[in-house]
Amino acid sequence: MVFWAVYEFKKICLTLFCKVNYQFHMNRLREKEQDLEREVAREKRTCKKLEQAILEEKQEAEKQLNEDRRSAKEARRQLQQCDKRLKHNDKYAKVLEINNEVLLQKAEFAKRERDLLKESFTRGIVDMQKKSNMHR
Repeated sequence: MVFWAVYEFKKICLTLFCKVNYQFHMNRLREKEQDLEREVAREKRTCKKLEQAILEEKQEAEKQLNEDRRSAKEARRQLQQCDKRLKHNDKYAKVLEINNEVLLQKAEFAKRERDLLKESFTRGIVDMQKKSNMHR
């Protein structure tokens, strides 16, 4: 009977020890769970901040991209205008070159005509002087 009482005592002690040990481990697990929950909450806040920062950067990048597109479109428009003006000016320059060539030819013709008239006039004066014995 003593053996049985010792056995029961040991059994009760073991049960109590297991129960205390179980409660101790459960408390530790609850503490770890709370720590993990706090860490998860902290990480969620960090993620939200990062998401917000990424969203802001994305919006800024889209804004800059749209601005760059508008600038490129304006630059293309200005380039097309310059190209049109250049073509117009090239045509105008060709017309001016032709007009210049015509005027140079007219000036050359007028110069030859003047020289011919001068020569004819000089000959006429020399003939008159010979006829009037003024020429030596």
